[in-house]
Amino acid sequence: MPYRSHPYPEGTVEYPTYKTIYQYQQRFADKYTDCIRFNRVVTRVRHAPDGHPAVKRWVVEWTPSYTSNSPDIGKTFEEQFDHVVVANGTDSRPFIPYIDGLWNWKGEILHSRWYRTPEVFAGKTVMIVGGGPSSADLVREIGMLKVNKSPAQPKKIYRSFRSRLRYDTELEAGWTDHINNVSPMKILEGPSEHSKTGRITDVLDQVIDDVDQNPLWSLSARLRSKEVIVSDQEVDIANQSGVHNLDSHQLFYLPDPTLAFLLLHAEAIPWPFSEMQARVVASYWTGTPLELIPHPDEDNDSHSVLVLGHPGEFEYAEGLLKLIGEGGPEEVDSQGRWGAWPEWKKHIRALID
Repeated sequence: MPYRSHPYPEGTVEYPTYKTIYQYQQRFADKYTDCIRFNRVVTRVRHAPDGHPAVKRWVVEWTPSYTSNSPDIGKTFEEQFDHVVVANGTDSRPFIPYIDGLWNWKGEILHSRWYRTPEVFAGKTVMIVGGGPSSADLVREIGMLKVNKSPAQPKKIYRSFRSRLRYDTELEAGWTDHINNVSPMKILEGPSEHSKTGRITDVLDQVIDDVDQNPLWSLSARLRSKEVIVSDQEVDIANQSGVHNLDSHQLFYLPDPTLAFLLLHAEAIPWPFSEMQARVVASYWTGTPLELIPHPDEDNDSHSVLVLGHPGEFEYAEGLLKLIGEGGPEEVDSQGRWGAWPEWKKHIRALID
């Protein structure tokens, strides 16, 4: 999970907490803060139009964020750039799936995006929804409070999921003994004499009434892809399912490769993957020649064209590195060139596919 150029500090546990990861990200970002302008919301990216005084290729419009406390909130500013990277990825909007009767639920609903520490669930009965990586991390941390008999442990833990559980964390430290696994939810009913917050019925018609003491329902569903639209003379290059007009690596905007997109792909470990893509983009923009051709599924609107998984993630990454003269058998060779991921990392990745 860490960036290849910045490994976790020595002694970091195998499954780091939110606090550990946050501090790691802060240390990583500290190296580059002089190059970053924070609290700016980009509202438009376009080629400099005819008659515009810009001397560079791209004009970026932005406004101060509401959290910046800037006196210029509400005003729009312009800056010019030779290159633009869109790096918000596809996971910027939390997605809560439709469940019949969800609007009747009177307990708290929390997406895993806003999860911070398990101790906030002390004394609560928790329903964790989902079987993906976020859910796996969340349910393990909450379950370990039970194992350690923490005074902040929850009263009871449910987990609702559709597909098989894919993570080796299921074998760790006995926390699974404290998890009540149930089938996917079918319907939610409002408060009644059975429950203060509502009744949950799963697809096997099992009824759950005890999620009622200061309940918290934590959703760990996938995040909906954000619509990424870059306007070039009123031509949209994206829709809600996928991004069009990209090269075969789904990295560069083919009509003008001074525009690049990072981490559009799904089922790839985000930090090292996006760092590798950024390395290739920087190499190309500083003179390394690349042959850019259209993506073979350019007309396909399905999200599936962006899904990599295992081993596709590593095949894509190592193949892309070879285009810039790297991608050798070593993770980092004596000359600092990046190469293949080590086998132990590939093994861990294979466990979750």
